[in-house]
Amino acid sequence: MSFLRRFKKRPSPTASNHPPSQKLKVEPHTQTGGSSASAIDLTTSDEDAGADENMVGVDDWDSDIQYLNTPTSGQPDTAHGVDDGDDDDDEFDFGAEDDYGDAFGDEETTHLETSVAIVGQGGLDDDIHSAQVMLEDTGVEIHQADSNVVITLSIVELPPLARAACGLTRPAPTITVTLEVDRGYRRTCPIPVINVRHGEVDVDGISTSTLRATPGFPVGLQLCQAALQFFEHRWQNRGENFLSDLSLRLKDRLFNAGNYCMMCDDEFTHPGVKPTVCNKQLCAYQLETLGLGADLSLFESDPAVADLLITFATAAMTDVTRMQVSPVAMPVDHDDTPFTPANMVTVLNSIPDAVLVGEVAGDRKALLDVGHASAARVAAWLFASNRAHIVSVAPEKRIQAMLTDYQFHIHTSTRQHAEKFAKLRAEHGSFYAFHGSGLQNWHNILRQNLKVASKTPLMSVGAAYGEGIYMGANSVTSASYVRPGRGWDHSEFGTAPVCLALVEVANSSRVHWHAQNQIVVANDESCVMLHHLFIYKNSGAIPNVAAKSIVQFKYKNQTTIAYGSSYDEVERSGKLLVTSDEYFWDMDEVVGMVQARHGLFINGYNQLPFAPADVKAILEHPSGAGKVLKELEKKNVVLRKQIPREVYNRLRLVGEICVRDTTLDFTSAHKAIAELHSWLQGLEPKVKDALARAPFEAVDTHTRQPFRDTVAHAVELVVSGGECVHRFGDFLKQVSGRA
Repeated sequence: MSFLRRFKKRPSPTASNHPPSQKLKVEPHTQTGGSSASAIDLTTSDEDAGADENMVGVDDWDSDIQYLNTPTSGQPDTAHGVDDGDDDDDEFDFGAEDDYGDAFGDEETTHLETSVAIVGQGGLDDDIHSAQVMLEDTGVEIHQADSNVVITLSIVELPPLARAACGLTRPAPTITVTLEVDRGYRRTCPIPVINVRHGEVDVDGISTSTLRATPGFPVGLQLCQAALQFFEHRWQNRGENFLSDLSLRLKDRLFNAGNYCMMCDDEFTHPGVKPTVCNKQLCAYQLETLGLGADLSLFESDPAVADLLITFATAAMTDVTRMQVSPVAMPVDHDDTPFTPANMVTVLNSIPDAVLVGEVAGDRKALLDVGHASAARVAAWLFASNRAHIVSVAPEKRIQAMLTDYQFHIHTSTRQHAEKFAKLRAEHGSFYAFHGSGLQNWHNILRQNLKVASKTPLMSVGAAYGEGIYMGANSVTSASYVRPGRGWDHSEFGTAPVCLALVEVANSSRVHWHAQNQIVVANDESCVMLHHLFIYKNSGAIPNVAAKSIVQFKYKNQTTIAYGSSYDEVERSGKLLVTSDEYFWDMDEVVGMVQARHGLFINGYNQLPFAPADVKAILEHPSGAGKVLKELEKKNVVLRKQIPREVYNRLRLVGEICVRDTTLDFTSAHKAIAELHSWLQGLEPKVKDALARAPFEAVDTHTRQPFRDTVAHAVELVVSGGECVHRFGDFLKQVSGRA
């Protein structure tokens, strides 16, 4: 459900056949810590009925408009479907499973963390208990606190760049989603108000809700909207997995924020990294007019990136030929009509120097709108619709050989692309190369990533060596592919700059070298990862640099996985850990990861087990942080002792069947696994808990690599087709041998 479902204007209806208008008002909202943001407030006034049709109220929209499910001032709860004492016989429906508990007086039942009994409490107790079982080992927790359902999402395993792109820069390792069910949990009750919070708001955290949307917290808004969309379809037709399905939907949107529109929740054809909106006019209207999810703070936080985005957009809008084969999505103007490329260029060139705008202490919007009434609107849209995560490289970290001060670190890959690339790199290794492209192409590259455009209308140059993404072993080779474009009039880069990229290439079989190893062509987009952008005032300024001569980064991560700390910051804290797989860590984060997995030592970046030497280093770290994990190991020993001998015997028999089965379809193995899966479900709770939480040491007999896993996780993995049958069988045999 969107804030505004449709926005086609029509004549204002009379007050007699239309409810009082609700208007969305943007009011100043001060965040703790001194920052100021706009917030959306829903107010209602009977005097607004029949108001001027140019006002943005209910009277301006189609009668089938749907609003946020929020109580309207002056209206009784019954107007929202809330029963006021169960004296409406029509609300009592024996077909609604979640009504049974309340109908037969179960509301007196004691429930966790609350003494508040709400309408539908019996059904809520059942749904929460069911969800807690379903959400084990998912990194998602759910409970009731007073009249709220609280869903906690861990972000420990969310890659650092993805966290930064979502605005999750605070140290808190979780996001909290709160459903306010104080008006009842029955299907006839109104949809609850949804709050999303990261960190403690009274310290340095940030929150947003369906009552008050806070700009600058785009992923919070996206989670609110995803929950609303879910409730629209499931609130009155819940099913037994209602809350667990909602929780997993929210986790998916958090980890794949750039894959879905943060307003309508539709999936993108070309996903990105950052939360943003799709090309539908309604979603663009909400983003621009209401100021949700984006603001103009980029001018202050990183004016060079603001300059870069405006420059790329200007170049794209002025390339008429390119616009015909690769149209650029446009924002909408005040009158709800999309901008034309010519209009966009006029507006962009009215924006003053980015550094100057960033230095303004007051109202940046007012400053921008002096040059053009739509300048602030277009700038906010441009920053928010960019799906890449870009930051200026600090002077001390610039690659000096590239001879430019305009260097940017860029991340455009979605989680799926990043996982594919990481897998290919782990299997085949990687190397660095350069990629050159016309300035007018980069606006779309930031939104769609690098694509194989050979032999399509999008192809900029020839395809002498076949289809693929073309790269150069040295910068001069790629410099021949760059094309200057008309830049932004007020850019620090000049009026006709060029852009060169440094990319990392996974050395798979889909990557081929040509022209005496000077040109490399990747047939598969998954093999290429954008790394750096370099801007020059002209192509003649590009130096001759071999990509392989550039000093590679010492560690695979630039910041720690949860707190986003640099290497130097962690080293000063005394909590630094460097593992053999070339990652550096804050020990507190490592401890949190291991605890979240009940003792499994899994690298949160690549989801692979830590090497035994790394596990030892974690447990014996000089800071003493690993001591708590030693205590966890003692608890795991106790858990393993709760597993009866008959279970170990059953695991051994199934393991032997799996190892012996050499048929093409593994018929006997799959049958044994299915029977084991069913049998385990019937065990008593404490045994099931031990199988789910207690990790076992094992060794992969093919790779000779040690690993740890729980029995429950291994079974679920092989049932879903994500594990080799023979490796699974070998694991079960080793588990039973350690009983």
